[in-house]
Amino acid sequence: MEFYQGLSLDFSHLLDESDDYDVIIYAGKEPNVKKFHAHTVILRARSPYFRRALSRDWARKENGSIVFQKPNIAHEVFDVILKYIYSGTADLLAQEGGIILNLLTASDELNLQELIVYAQDHLIQQKSDWLQENVIQVLHTVGYLEACKDLQNFCLGLICQDPYWLFESNNFCSLDESVLVPLLKRDDLLMEEIEIWDHLIEWGIAQNISLNENISTWTPQNFETLKGTLEHCIPLIRYFNIDSSDYWDKLRPFRQILPSKLHEDLLQYYCKRGNISETDTLILSLRKTDSSWSAPTTWTVSQRSRTSSFDNMSVAVFSSPRHGPCFGQTDLRMNDNFNEAETCTCQCYDYESEITENHNFSVEEYEVFQVINKDIPESSNQASTSQMLSRPELTNYPTAW
Repeated sequence: MEFYQGLSLDFSHLLDESDDYDVIIYAGKEPNVKKFHAHTVILRARSPYFRRALSRDWARKENGSIVFQKPNIAHEVFDVILKYIYSGTADLLAQEGGIILNLLTASDELNLQELIVYAQDHLIQQKSDWLQENVIQVLHTVGYLEACKDLQNFCLGLICQDPYWLFESNNFCSLDESVLVPLLKRDDLLMEEIEIWDHLIEWGIAQNISLNENISTWTPQNFETLKGTLEHCIPLIRYFNIDSSDYWDKLRPFRQILPSKLHEDLLQYYCKRGNISETDTLILSLRKTDSSWSAPTTWTVSQRSRTSSFDNMSVAVFSSPRHGPCFGQTDLRMNDNFNEAETCTCQCYDYESEITENHNFSVEEYEVFQVINKDIPESSNQASTSQMLSRPELTNYPTAW
């Protein structure tokens, strides 16, 4: 038999009524400071932070009690924390979103992992409207907290549903890098890639008072300054999904902040892609492979598969529960763990020519992002495609150059 409810109630009384406390904690800043009484044995048992802090000699004593000053934790927040430590309960229903947000940072400092999980789940499930209205404040507050990944992803998802309100607002340039970087990593950030680039340049310039918007007056050092500011953001742009005219007008002027290898590959891509066979039937995008589809060695680029005709439409492309997307009966098959060495095979059978010259290879990751049925009117294909739109895949760029 377990009697946790009675135990929790008794410890709550110990917090509220006991006169044998040996710890005094002052929470909050003047003039909103509140004095709390607590017991060393309970604090050390319930919080790794207090377990370490109360064993040190630097803790000040007052009339035989250890005294702590916690000006960075509001007394309303510390009241919730102390009740949780003593009773194992936390009632957040009546708490405002801002109090719960501060509770997360305080719980992280005191290493109260259980309370962090509960508080962020409560915000997501019960305070979604408040999160929508305060999403930037929330991300700035919890962006560095490893234990708050669920809340971070939820807030980033809110932005990605309609990113223009943020990217085109006056507050965009005040975003912390800790918010911008995970946002640029998202595959569901539904903006044109050139628009993302434009706003990124705007953000980078705004971070440096020495830079002005007229880049015709910039020195090489100005470009180096911008390159250093955008060091963690430049690898996250999907460059090969920007068309050549936008490249010429908007990327080329900033070519000095791009790694030279990327700049050369972009030029090659724009100059030579007209020689690449394209198919209106299927587009297969591969991030990285060991086959002839592999892109430059430093990063990978989405390339179109070769075109080839076939007679047996039933096996032209189909989904196998064991092999994933298959082309022909043996023409291209990703067997079992397709990212292991030489587990994928290509043996010409149904197609008139080989899909790839490599008969054995591996695929690290793949994405099929458009399949068009020519038997269906073009308007229907366009309608179905528009419902599946998502941001193009992230190219694997190096994190430093």
